[in-house]
Amino acid sequence: MGVGRKTEEAAIRDIDRHMYALSIGLLESSFLLGELISLADISVYAQLVWIRKNSEGDAAVSNYQNIDRWMERVNLATQKTI
Repeated sequence: MGVGRKTEEAAIRDIDRHMYALSIGLLESSFLLGELISLADISVYAQLVWIRKNSEGDAAVSNYQNIDRWMERVNLATQKTI
């Protein structure tokens, strides 16, 4: 059995479906809600970091280059500068 009551295959299909929707949303803006980073970006980024710790999850996310670029932007935007 996979995550919760879903099989692993069903969970991977759900991740892919969500990554597709996220990638479409990122086609027209730098961040989820526009051109400035928001709590939404940080929240989704944190979830994707955990998903990517699993090889199947990482593969599902890595299929979308614009999500990789968005993750880089979020990471850079949240870096602490002194």
